[in-house]
Amino acid sequence: MRERLVALVVGVALVTATACSEGGGPSAGRSAAAATDPSVASSSTSTTSPTTEKKTTTTTRRTTEATTTTTTTPPTTEVTTTTTTPPTTEATTSTSTSTTVAAPPSTPPPTQPPVLAGVQAQQQKLNELFYGLGLPGLTVDGDSGRLTEQQLCAARVAMGMPISRADMEPGGPEEQALMAATSIGIPPTAPTWAGRWVLIDKTCQVMFVGEGADRLVFVFQTSTGSPGYETRDQDGSAVFRYDPARRNNGWHNSYDYPVGADNPLNGNMYKPLYFDNGQAIHGANNVPTNPRSKGCARLHVPQQDALISWLGLQEVGQQIYDAGPIGLIVNAQGDY
Repeated sequence: MRERLVALVVGVALVTATACSEGGGPSAGRSAAAATDPSVASSSTSTTSPTTEKKTTTTTRRTTEATTTTTTTPPTTEVTTTTTTPPTTEATTSTSTSTTVAAPPSTPPPTQPPVLAGVQAQQQKLNELFYGLGLPGLTVDGDSGRLTEQQLCAARVAMGMPISRADMEPGGPEEQALMAATSIGIPPTAPTWAGRWVLIDKTCQVMFVGEGADRLVFVFQTSTGSPGYETRDQDGSAVFRYDPARRNNGWHNSYDYPVGADNPLNGNMYKPLYFDNGQAIHGANNVPTNPRSKGCARLHVPQQDALISWLGLQEVGQQIYDAGPIGLIVNAQGDY
């Protein structure tokens, strides 16, 4: 035992001395000792093992770090994932929406009709009230000419106002009543007790035609007897004769066929309806707004046809000398 211990001590000393003299490290010393004594070799083996494990561990860590460094796929994947596709989609949606919303403003607002006043407002109102009754439409120009005066006069007759052809004062009581009217009524002086009647107003040179107290059928322009041949006032006169004048296309010639019931000064008369001993309502080619007849009441030819048709006489081929089948009552009033 003692001998082994001595040998071990001597071997350690030799190893140490050799390492110092050669400049070798602890590994060289251990190698020499291992060559001298097997126990030292065993000791050297156990010492070297931890070193190898350290190297392995170090290598593993470096490999792992290198792997971690080079495996940058997740960050790359994240960058690719953050592609701004949603913003692009939102931008496209926004553009489409703005285009749709911008369309309505391109349609211009409707143009409002101008607000009329004075004579223009009166003319427009007269056109509304007399529409479809037979009077001509007025030009809404603010010019109070003969046609406007005639229809203002007719409106006064229908509304029971004092009858005149004068202008209506803008904003006055007459104009206010005119603007408030919704329709043209039956004149209070019409013979509404009759089933069918005519009211001739010589001031206005207008003829109203109606049925009883229920319906106003026509309002026509007329031209009554001129000075010296005035149309006489009438209060419930019956039309007693009708001449369809079939031999002359409806035109009765008073010069060729003068009889007691005819007024030769009238000349040609279209389909005359006679009342009061020969005065007549008849068609003519000229119907001015002032009195120009020779005692009769003229109508435009189409309006005389409308009157005859309303009376149911359009198919009559021979003269009628009987008030019964004709069935028409006449009132005439006023002065021009």
